[in-house]
Amino acid sequence: MSLKGLFEKWKTRKLKNGGSWRSVRRWEPIIEEFTAFIGHDDALKITRDDVIAWRESLYDAGRVSAGTFKKVNRTALSSIFELGINLGLLHDNPVKTVKPDREKHIQIRPKGFTDAEAILIMTKATQGVYGSDVKYPWSGRLRRWVSWICAYTGARITEITQLRKEDILVEDGIPCIRITPDAGSVKSGKYRIVPLHSHLIDQGFLNFVKNSPSGYLFIDSHAEG
Repeated sequence: MSLKGLFEKWKTRKLKNGGSWRSVRRWEPIIEEFTAFIGHDDALKITRDDVIAWRESLYDAGRVSAGTFKKVNRTALSSIFELGINLGLLHDNPVKTVKPDREKHIQIRPKGFTDAEAILIMTKATQGVYGSDVKYPWSGRLRRWVSWICAYTGARITEITQLRKEDILVEDGIPCIRITPDAGSVKSGKYRIVPLHSHLIDQGFLNFVKNSPSGYLFIDSHAEG
């Protein structure tokens, strides 16, 4: 039973059930790296010792922290084995009892931006000239608008970068943005409407949308992924 084959089954089910490409793209190289490390792709022959050796090699090379190993590497590998068990293809998950080290977080600065940092970011965004980069016009649009929209809506950056022209609409006379799984990954998986702050309108955001081509506002819809 190929571990990569199980990953393909997991990927198909994930996307079919409304999951995003984000975890697929992040987990695929992890599975590739693990099979390269142990030197084979036979899920039935993978042992707990294989997983421990992989974990230690990542730690020794400074490739991951204990927290990253737990949340990403271990979760990815364990999920594939759990699917194999649920499908009756495997009898054991060798990752299950491999625990990451406990990681003590040391905080040397505030979690969020300082006032000075926030002012600098927003000022630079306002001063940006979008559309001036002929090769990558989307990057200018990102720099100009995304920070401001996130600040005024509280939405996640990925929810804003995947906005399309048709997601800027008017509801009961109020300009709004529509955050929807139809456009891409939404953490809650639920559609919602968020009113636009008047300062965004004053800055000319609606004019930017009006003059933009149909489709995604901030990403190249023709780019891979």
